[in-house]
Amino acid sequence: LLLSQFDASFDALTNLYNRQAFEYSIRTLTYKNDYSVVLIDITNFKEINDKYGHDKGDLALREIATVIKKAFGKKLNGYRIGGDEICIIFRSRDERLLLDYLQTMLDELEIKRKDHIWLPTLSFGYAFNDGLKGTTFQTVYKKADKRMYMYKAENKVNQNK
Repeated sequence: LLLSQFDASFDALTNLYNRQAFEYSIRTLTYKNDYSVVLIDITNFKEINDKYGHDKGDLALREIATVIKKAFGKKLNGYRIGGDEICIIFRSRDERLLLDYLQTMLDELEIKRKDHIWLPTLSFGYAFNDGLKGTTFQTVYKKADKRMYMYKAENKVNQNK
């Protein structure tokens, strides 16, 4: 029973935790915990499915999950929370360390994209629990989400130049 519960916590395609595990995990977080939230969106994922088919889209999801796991290593609590959305709950508020992991993730993806030019890029945003009484996970999540959309908009403008 315990093993089947454990297996039910993972997304079969990416081997990241699934939405159910995400919902369970965030219930334990309070303003007293040191953590950061990173939201990752696979840029133009629908176009990959439309242009190359769902098999290629599935492969893209697996490749990106592999890149994320390699970049974050054992520090990863990664969750596939939507079709092309991934959330990382990083158990630290160390921005320099988090930025190093994110840069490693982007570098690893660029290496993979040299052999697989069809692989998409990523947009992300992050935010930190400030430790102030009353701060909720949802507050931190919304800040990360807002930053992710700012990152997406900024990169879209830069690509059109």
